[in-house]
Amino acid sequence: AGSFRHGALSSTAAACAPTAPVPPPVAAAGSALLNRSERGGQEVGAAHSQRTQVADLLVREVRRRRSRFRVAPQAEPPLHPPSSRASSSRGTAISQVPCDESGVIDPHVLLEQLRRSPCIAPTTADMAHKVVTALQSQLEGIESPVIDLQVPQVANGEGKVVLVGDTHGQLLDVLHIFEQQGPPSESVMYLFNGDIVDRGRFAVEIWLLLCAFKRKYPGSVHVLRGNHENEQMVARPLKMGGGFAEDCLAKYSGKLLAAFQRVFKLLPLFAVIEGEVFVVHGGLFRNRNVTLETLRRLPKESWRRNYPNPLSNEQIAQGVRWTEDEEILFDAQWADPHFGTGSRQSSRGRVAVTFGEDVTRRFLDDAGLSLVVRSHRVPQSGRGFEVDHAGRLMTLFSASRYGGVLHNKGAVAVLRRAGGGGARARPA
Repeated sequence: AGSFRHGALSSTAAACAPTAPVPPPVAAAGSALLNRSERGGQEVGAAHSQRTQVADLLVREVRRRRSRFRVAPQAEPPLHPPSSRASSSRGTAISQVPCDESGVIDPHVLLEQLRRSPCIAPTTADMAHKVVTALQSQLEGIESPVIDLQVPQVANGEGKVVLVGDTHGQLLDVLHIFEQQGPPSESVMYLFNGDIVDRGRFAVEIWLLLCAFKRKYPGSVHVLRGNHENEQMVARPLKMGGGFAEDCLAKYSGKLLAAFQRVFKLLPLFAVIEGEVFVVHGGLFRNRNVTLETLRRLPKESWRRNYPNPLSNEQIAQGVRWTEDEEILFDAQWADPHFGTGSRQSSRGRVAVTFGEDVTRRFLDDAGLSLVVRSHRVPQSGRGFEVDHAGRLMTLFSASRYGGVLHNKGAVAVLRRAGGGGARARPA
């Protein structure tokens, strides 16, 4: 099996060719926040202040950034094409997905609806809010930023874990992955390694799909937080690498956006699979003393928050420094590997770092682990994955033709239980 790229599979990826047609790429509709979210802002202001404070701040932050970077409002076509189906109160075409007996969206029906009509909002703002709130209730029970996962054990021995890298709102890639690997079930576990939101136009739909499957199969859908699942990133306009706040407000409501922001803070940061594979969105840490046990002991107030903002020059001059927990939170979502040793400053900015092979080896050996799987950037191989640091670090990226500009393929990693126990991984 090889990497995939929706719309144009190369011969090396023939094993991943879909058995059923996948909807053609959908032209991304333009941003409509300033033109169409005034009602959303009014709705936010009229709602209960405590529940909508985050959404209100995000609306203002998006406007501030648009003004700062001179991003002008555009007269563009509606986000969803006209339809004879029912319409929401906001004028967006929607397609009512039936609910199951508990009053929650049936994930399999939702999946089929998105396959048929990916451009049409699959449900109402109220039902979307209900689905996301249900996920919030599930996540509130997580006590540690580290989750431990096992490959599903089923009678036929076909249980597997599918590791998914950045998808950035590219719904068609997620639909393709589900087509090839099967949707979440008792035998197929999914671990999404962050950065589901921003840059693409269908992150809300991806999230609704994962929320619905998580409700039906709680142990078979897991999501780690990426750097884009933070308020600082989703508040950015689409043209500045964000877009999720815009998309959520334009299609649904500020109430739903506030619910997503509560969920993002509850997402775990790390996963350990079969006691062998360590999964994190960004990378390892500038502090050499950080171990797996350090991560397990992080207090909730240290990781159930947005990553820390860079310190100002004035703060640095006054001797203000990030705490160790803040460094861990930031590096987990922003660090990248380099080919040397030690930690170095990253090209991403003065507060981000890169980590060398010795950092990877030391962390894994101390924890008794074999492999780090991380995401966060497009592999230079263009194949959706690459392996570095003497075979002990894999970078995995699942958004193909990233941003509609690059020509990269996307990939997932499939982990199955080896004959002698433990897990073996292969990219697909």
